[in-house]
Amino acid sequence: MSTRKTLQELTLKDDFMFGTVMAEEKNCRDFLELVLGFPIGRIEVIREKTMAYHPENRGVRLDVYAKDNEEKRYNVEM
Repeated sequence: MSTRKTLQELTLKDDFMFGTVMAEEKNCRDFLELVLGFPIGRIEVIREKTMAYHPENRGVRLDVYAKDNEEKRYNVEM
């Protein structure tokens, strides 16, 4: 049985809230710049991207996948 939380009860640690906050380009870029310590140009954010490396294996689900204008890719996980 899952327990539903109100919006006020959610924190950044909740999947829904994390994905929602990081889906905003500015939020995601600011977070990455803070963590990585270097400026990042414009980024494209994709929520919950699934990547499969081989058809017989399970894929990997990325919470937030971002790509900058220099084609660098970032996987942002809680």
